[in-house]
Amino acid sequence: YWRAFAPLYDVFAVIQKGTFPDELKAIGVENSLYLPMAADPDFHKPLELSSVDRHQYGGDVSFMGAGYPNRRKAFRQLTDFGLKIFGSDWDQDSALESYVQFGGRRVSSEETVKIFNAAKINLNLHSSAQAQDTVAPGDFVNPRTFELAACGTFQLVDTRELMPELFDEDQLATFTSMEELKDMIPKYLADEGLRDSYAQKSRERVLAQHTYVHRM
Repeated sequence: YWRAFAPLYDVFAVIQKGTFPDELKAIGVENSLYLPMAADPDFHKPLELSSVDRHQYGGDVSFMGAGYPNRRKAFRQLTDFGLKIFGSDWDQDSALESYVQFGGRRVSSEETVKIFNAAKINLNLHSSAQAQDTVAPGDFVNPRTFELAACGTFQLVDTRELMPELFDEDQLATFTSMEELKDMIPKYLADEGLRDSYAQKSRERVLAQHTYVHRM
């Protein structure tokens, strides 16, 4: 969690519910506020990409983010789907080395929006430091979920406990296991109209309820 508005209100803003507020109280934090992540629609938005950008950043199945252990284990199973990986901390993984773009350097925020816009399918697998649970259970919804939606792009995202109160079932395509994900990728690659439907509805939901202006 992080501290927000501390000088005036002494409030801790947290991205989790459940037992977490009780655990905070147990260590003396009485005033906490559930504040989910969000997107900035002035920055996270649909882009008209040049042919050069589409070639450089585009792909059938794309992921932008750090190489957490569960992601490394998961993505080794997806190399037959035209996988491209952008971001850092993927070194010393020979199985994924040829799929990591730009030599594994960190990409800028502006490049991230291009990557999101250029992919047919954006993978969104929440991070876990434990590799044994490839699709790990969890509650909070990461910022990537909102940012991809705000860009009007399609994502396959692992389901989270707090997701149903943020998005409807027809707004996000979710998976609960690697077997389910591997079945979904060919289905959605073959159906541009279905991808566009999810992307449009998720963007509308973010613009209506999940920007940082709404959060404040």
